Amino acid sequence: MELEEFLNQLKDVTGKLEIGERVAKAAISISSDASNAPGAAELLTKTAQLQAQQNAPNDAYDQKAAGNKMAEGFLKLARFNNKGWGYLGSDRVLENPRDWLRAKNIDGTFKVSDAELNAIIGAQLQAGKGNQDCPTFAEWKAMDRGTEVNQGDAISRAMQRSAKIGGFGEMQIQRALDTTSGAALVRTDIEPTIYEAVLREFPALEVIPKVAANGLKHTYDVRTGFGAATLIADMGDFSSAFVNSTFVRQENANIATIISPRAISLKVQYATRQSGMNFDLSGDNNLELMGAAWAIARLAQAIFLQGNYSTAAKTKDDEEGAYNALSSDGLRLLLRSNGFDKADGDSYIRTINRAVGQIANAGGSVRNLLIQLSYGARLAVNDELQNILRIMNNATGGPVNTNLSANGLVTIGDWPSRMQDIPSDAQTTGLGYYTYALNGGAAVTVEDINVIDPLGLAAAWLGSPTPTTLELPVGFGYNLSNVWIPFWMYGPVCHIPNFQRKIRIPRQEI
Repeated sequence: MELEEFLNQLKDVTGKLEIGERVAKAAISISSDASNAPGAAELLTKTAQLQAQQNAPNDAYDQKAAGNKMAEGFLKLARFNNKGWGYLGSDRVLENPRDWLRAKNIDGTFKVSDAELNAIIGAQLQAGKGNQDCPTFAEWKAMDRGTEVNQGDAISRAMQRSAKIGGFGEMQIQRALDTTSGAALVRTDIEPTIYEAVLREFPALEVIPKVAANGLKHTYDVRTGFGAATLIADMGDFSSAFVNSTFVRQENANIATIISPRAISLKVQYATRQSGMNFDLSGDNNLELMGAAWAIARLAQAIFLQGNYSTAAKTKDDEEGAYNALSSDGLRLLLRSNGFDKADGDSYIRTINRAVGQIANAGGSVRNLLIQLSYGARLAVNDELQNILRIMNNATGGPVNTNLSANGLVTIGDWPSRMQDIPSDAQTTGLGYYTYALNGGAAVTVEDINVIDPLGLAAAWLGSPTPTTLELPVGFGYNLSNVWIPFWMYGPVCHIPNFQRKIRIPRQEI
């Protein structure tokens, strides 16, 4: 069949010139003599014009949102339902949506509450139904590193893109096409908002660099020494003065796969519709995508702090942590040789300063240190601060601040170190606790305080550096429900253990 004849038939079926143009673009891009086909130049010109119109900002709001995925998502939601979500298209939101989500009231609570963030995520999910990513032929070819494919595959991809914009009219066709395209069901449109929900539970994630994993197990170098300088004569031979940094190759950063699937059954959807109820099943009361984000953040944080992938036969009562072949090594294990015990007579403030001093002596930077500790340990630090600080009468200026360490500590390194509370409702969450012979004495229950430089750490990822959501339609996998699978593939990496410290202290219960 001639190329022009095929395209004409396709346009007759769909009734839309745009679909024929998109298919032509895909077919022409892989045909060596397509430029000579009748009408090819005209089709290419029209396709380019349509693409330019689609991508060009059409008003001031588009210009503000251009290039910012979260702003683009908010603007799309505002247009989808201007009555309910129109405020997301305002200047104050679009100019910096991340700062808008993170803004806090004077009492420390988020101005955009967890409930409102949850509702935004649910609304985005509903507004983007059926708009999952479906790569163009050019994108797919680039992902495939330029490997040539046959014309049928290219046309198939172009038809999927056409279905996405409603060219075939029926959502069922679009869903069928999307289902067979692998990554096409990944909901990248809500990824930035999901990430903000995760950061509310796992804030350290934001300051930890993210690196693309180089395999199922991320292999990386640990610097054990940064070399040395020497003195030479002006005219001397300095060939013997080369002393490079020393490294040890590591392969214990297993890439863990964390999921928190949620589903709404088709039966419930039918019952809701036929009973006359009008609440949104994909909202916060049913889908609980915000809850899924929190669950992923909690587990990711536990892996980061006390995961154990490499040391078998260990339990949650051991310093190494509970062994799990699907997990990854966390800081409790990675910093075991870079930890020390709190001396009986030392205060918590002095002990933290001691850790800062050790990091500085090892050549590390103390300008960006983060202190991770449990709520019980944070109370112990505040109790010590009460002996040296006094709260003055500030009844007219707002609530009394009883958290004396709210702004962190200015340590012996002369720089403020932020403090991050780690919630722990069970031994296997947060920092946890374990049995250890503290200061060489009898075995007692201890917990850790981590004093870390985030720039010496990393989160190695596969697929995406932040959590992603996969949407499966009703009937997929013989399952009569809509299924959403938020997931994240990552593993903690510690490049320079000497620039990190963990402090073993008696367990602080509250």
